Amino acid sequence: MFDLATAKLRLGITDGAQDAAITTALNGALALAERYCDRGFYFNAETARFFRPTSPRLVLRRYPVARILSVLWIGVGELLPYALQHEAGIVMLGCGWPSGPWPGTPTLEVAYEGGYKVLPADLELALWMTFDAVWLATPGAGAASGANVSPGAVRSFSIDGMSLTYAESGKGNASGHDGGAWGLMPASAIAALDPYRAETVVGGA
Repeated sequence: MFDLATAKLRLGITDGAQDAAITTALNGALALAERYCDRGFYFNAETARFFRPTSPRLVLRRYPVARILSVLWIGVGELLPYALQHEAGIVMLGCGWPSGPWPGTPTLEVAYEGGYKVLPADLELALWMTFDAVWLATPGAGAASGANVSPGAVRSFSIDGMSLTYAESGKGNASGHDGGAWGLMPASAIAALDPYRAETVVGGA
């Protein structure tokens, strides 16, 4: 479980004096991982909007998808037929996709429920590794306020010359993914998260 009780057990903390700081670190680690992967992890209901989508293939950002509640054009209200790839979070629209002028307001809205009710073991491990890095960089763990952390994940190592190369803090390496997570997340967490990165499509929301 990626929660407060487990975090306190891992940290050896028994009282509630640091609960707020630990919760902040947990939320920060989750936000970093979700931003890096460009998707939500935990099960929830949400609505995705696609403005002038260029394809009938829509990628939702919280999957696996449990169920679709509705697929409609904003301002028109027409429920569109679709096929769903649950595990990948991909909605394939069928008939009703416009071949001529866009209908009314050209925004598609998909209401759905998706995400993990139980986190996969490797994903949970990646979150804990990220939490450890966040916690060690916060005043709650004894670091000075505004403490400087690692320059970034190690991306290469040269034996001859004994040189290390770091990814720059705040830099990403793939289009469509937020690069802000790189500066704090350890390389081991990034490696574990890479299989969970979302596919990016133009027009997604």
